[in-house]
Amino acid sequence: MACAASEGHLPVLQWLHANRSEECRTEDMLLAAKNGHHDVVRWLHEHTGVVTDRAVAEAARNGHFDVVQWLCTHTTVESTDGAMSNAAYSEHIDIVLWLHENRSERYSTMVMDAASLRGNLTMLKWLRANRPNEGYSTLGISLLSKL
Repeated sequence: MACAASEGHLPVLQWLHANRSEECRTEDMLLAAKNGHHDVVRWLHEHTGVVTDRAVAEAARNGHFDVVQWLCTHTTVESTDGAMSNAAYSEHIDIVLWLHENRSERYSTMVMDAASLRGNLTMLKWLRANRPNEGYSTLGISLLSKL
């Protein structure tokens, strides 16, 4: 099932689910989300209830906005801290903006640190202006001093 989910082969996944005894795992959801297979992500959740915060984080890392948005609005994802950090690190401003506008949780210093690690001054300025309460860790400050 993992290979079918990872490669986005929904008909194969459906057949395996109907004709084999093994269950879908959270790893299957993670692989589908990571690779941007929105139809597989949706099917997995609707038929198995499988979802993890890591799936959202991996989709964000790889810029799969539609997957991030769907998981956050149609599942019980608890935390998007990893998604925000991954999106900031990978410079996916569309995902950062959407998470900022549509999620209410505070984020850790990992978000600022991730943007600092990439040296993305535009992202850092936006984060500082729009999310001033998260702050930086000593790692983030050290990285910023090298810009």
